[in-house]
Amino acid sequence: MVHFEPSAPTQLRVDASPFGLGAILTQTHGDETRPVAYASRTLTAVERRYSQTEREALAVVWGCERFHLYLYGTTFDIYTDHKPLEIIYSPTSKPPARIERWGLRLQPYKFCVKCSPGIGNPADVLSRLPLPNATTTTRNTAEEYVQFVAQYAAPKALSLSSIKEATNQDPVLQFLRECIMKNNWPKVSMTRPYYGIRHELTVIDDIILRGSRILMPTSLRERTLKLVHEGHQGIVKTKRLLRKKVWWPGIDQAIEQLIRTCIACQAQGPVSTPPPLHMTTMPSRPWQILHADLCGPFPSGESLLVMVDTCSRWPEVYVMKSTTSTAIIKCMKTTFATHEIPHEIVTDNGPQFTSAEFGTYLSNCGIVHRKVTPYWPQANSEVERFNRTVEKAIRAANVEGKNWKEELDVFLLNYRSTPHCTTGKPPAILLFGRNIRNKIPVPPASTPADDIPVTVRQHDRERKEKIKSYADDHNRASSSDVKKEDTVLLHQPWQTKLSTTYDPKPYIVEEKKGPSVLLKRPFERQIMRNESMIRKIPDGKDFADAKKRGLQNCGQQVSEEKKHEKQNEVSIRPKRARQPPDYYGQS
Repeated sequence: MVHFEPSAPTQLRVDASPFGLGAILTQTHGDETRPVAYASRTLTAVERRYSQTEREALAVVWGCERFHLYLYGTTFDIYTDHKPLEIIYSPTSKPPARIERWGLRLQPYKFCVKCSPGIGNPADVLSRLPLPNATTTTRNTAEEYVQFVAQYAAPKALSLSSIKEATNQDPVLQFLRECIMKNNWPKVSMTRPYYGIRHELTVIDDIILRGSRILMPTSLRERTLKLVHEGHQGIVKTKRLLRKKVWWPGIDQAIEQLIRTCIACQAQGPVSTPPPLHMTTMPSRPWQILHADLCGPFPSGESLLVMVDTCSRWPEVYVMKSTTSTAIIKCMKTTFATHEIPHEIVTDNGPQFTSAEFGTYLSNCGIVHRKVTPYWPQANSEVERFNRTVEKAIRAANVEGKNWKEELDVFLLNYRSTPHCTTGKPPAILLFGRNIRNKIPVPPASTPADDIPVTVRQHDRERKEKIKSYADDHNRASSSDVKKEDTVLLHQPWQTKLSTTYDPKPYIVEEKKGPSVLLKRPFERQIMRNESMIRKIPDGKDFADAKKRGLQNCGQQVSEEKKHEKQNEVSIRPKRARQPPDYYGQS
């Protein structure tokens, strides 16, 4: 035998017999392989009923864990006379559940399984002559940790003896018990919450009861709430379950506070009510503010670029095969050459509208670009509502077997000459000051083109107020009380049956701009969302701990991802030293 040398090649030789396991740790020094340690044990009654393949697989697991001190952190070879283990313990195998669990126990080790004939495997002797009564149990730190968490983290059931002990240590309940026994109720602060129900209180075996319900001591109330909230029932059911057996002053408020600060309950609650609508003011002149959006793609692979004037509701529609920023700019140049350059354009946050090329074009034209809140298309409702109308016309043309591109021009002609439901005037009259001729003759209009009549603006304002009132009543809208530095949960899209309504990792409100809020999490970029997509969480002890854990986990996850990305960076070309020119006055 030799002493263990960490730098020498290491081998683990294992074998299993019908009633024992054997393992030998060896190392190669030069051309000679010598043993370092021997181990063997007998099989239990259950293990003896294993198949031979399972016993051989068990020998590998037991041998690695038996010599864990030598093998952990090194690369070694495992020699066995059972050739199927080469495939069973390979990355591509799909073993039975028992062997698969053993494979999970072997994940901390780096090894290669090799087959060696039984005649040359010295561990065969140890497996056939194991030490008598040498059944051993190895220490599994992972299992011990799980048991520790289960023992100390999970709320324990309450017993009458623990309630009696806590009652005897509670000064308020001790004083209350004396008042009940002597039937003397002084009007002091300690008895004020119980004075109104003093006729319902009794003492049985040092435990105070209100009717048939136990009056819980202060030290056990938080533990009682955690027990009753197991399973995460709602407020009503939790109250019914708790008030059936126990009571204390303010029990209803404690239950409501517990559930409102529970991340698991709040993350899967119903969607918050939307805020009241924010109506825009009609511009004084046409073609000052445009709303633009892409509609499609359609089955033909084509999309529509739609632009709607906020004042006149005049639409411009272009059929596009490509939706790049270059193609959109080309269509806008044509439109602006026909009408004029607007003061402002409102779009969503699509890549075509947020590109540097599109921003440069608008900046050169002196156009203010306003992007709506992400994932909130209602903020661009002028063009979104027209998209629904034009899609209906295209579907109708498809049903009738017509060419929808040709029918699109017919639809636009009629739409532009039809009085709009909000302004009460056709878009053509508000934009050009005259009717446009279609298949139905119309009398000439006298509306000036340079200004919008007061009646039209008043009609527009009244219609918007009516729409706002109806929408707010229908949606049961309520004003949001979210402010800066508040902690909120963000609504997330549905993915699976286990997905919660809100992301359980909280955000911090950085700033509020009207109905939009800027949200931030540690080590993540700032995002903007509408206030109807968030849920405010009140501060509480349980929630503060959960928020701290969620933010820490979020930060650790992002840090690990950045660290991993930094490690995977590949340098394309060597860096060179950069020196400023001499004419900068630096040398």
